[in-house]
Amino acid sequence: MSRRYTCLCTLIVCAAPIRAQFDHSGFAPDPGFEFRRGQQQQNMSLPLQGRLELPDSVEPSRLRVVLLDPSRRAVVADTYCSYNGGFEFGSLPSGIYDLQVRTLSGEVIHQGSIGLPSATSLVIKLRNSTQNMQGRSVSAKRLAHKIPKSARKDYEKARERLIAGKTDGVEDRLAHAIEIDPDFFEALGALGAVYLQTHRFPEAIAMLQRARAIDDHDAPNASNLALAYLQVHKLVEAEAAARGSIAANALNPRARFFLAVSLLEQGKERQEAVFQLKQAQDSFPPAQALLARLESEWRSASSEKSSSMR
Repeated sequence: MSRRYTCLCTLIVCAAPIRAQFDHSGFAPDPGFEFRRGQQQQNMSLPLQGRLELPDSVEPSRLRVVLLDPSRRAVVADTYCSYNGGFEFGSLPSGIYDLQVRTLSGEVIHQGSIGLPSATSLVIKLRNSTQNMQGRSVSAKRLAHKIPKSARKDYEKARERLIAGKTDGVEDRLAHAIEIDPDFFEALGALGAVYLQTHRFPEAIAMLQRARAIDDHDAPNASNLALAYLQVHKLVEAEAAARGSIAANALNPRARFFLAVSLLEQGKERQEAVFQLKQAQDSFPPAQALLARLESEWRSASSEKSSSMR
């Protein structure tokens, strides 16, 4: 089989798959943030306490409450919920914040706004919430799974280092987290992404498959799996993983690109491949580049055919 287009995916094996495992929203923490709002009392620091009312099947310690600056979309503060759904921020400047409730790997399942000092105590009712903000299902198995504190600590240390652009010690921490908790979805997906970045594709596939067995509706994990399959030229498997990622998130341009590549390499569904690339091209430059390449190849082929008929 040809590998004319799979080689383009090599350029995508970079930090992006790893970041996707940690924060589906795409908002990066801003540790130097200083909150300002016009003439508000900027020097006033206030605590914020709250509690999540959750379905019985959801493990509260798997959820994070995140505060963002609404204008810059920068993360101001981030805390985990306790075993009973409670959360607390020690000291916050007065102002308006966007509040999000996220799963451990970053899906936003609730979003709203709060103002300090008018609100210093909150009750957030998520009794029927099993979906993220795009309406996609969040695996009940994942949300119900209780992660041991030691495993979560290793995962968080790895997460912090990767977001800071550092890789030393990350693989060992993720592997240790998985050793403690073999069903730790986020750690499995993250280690798979690390293997993917370091071109250890069989190991990446093994980890990403284990994660997918726990939650087959996670779009970034399925997208990473599609990329890993493409790298070892398992085209049918890559197509299936890419379609699964798109089913979980129809707005996922990476998965659409990987699906197009898998179709082109198999020599089938060229029309669908072009459709997928057109859907992805505005937000994913490799799709635009591949589409331009295909159009150039078709023009050349058409010109040669015209010349031969003269």
